[in-house]
Amino acid sequence: MKIQTLSQLLTDQSLTLSVAESCTGGNLSALLTSVSGSSTYFDRGYITYSNQAKMDMLDV
Repeated sequence: MKIQTLSQLLTDQSLTLSVAESCTGGNLSALLTSVSGSSTYFDRGYITYSNQAKMDMLDV
């Protein structure tokens, strides 16, 4: 699925999206916010690389 298609789907359905990333280093968040108007559906992204950050922020 292309990011523009996902963007339109989320917007049309009034849905929001949050992501938690580790080894992707923020690339997923960057992709999701590369579309104009992404603040309509993109709520937040967590980039937790270290094990301690994952435990502190994500309880994993």
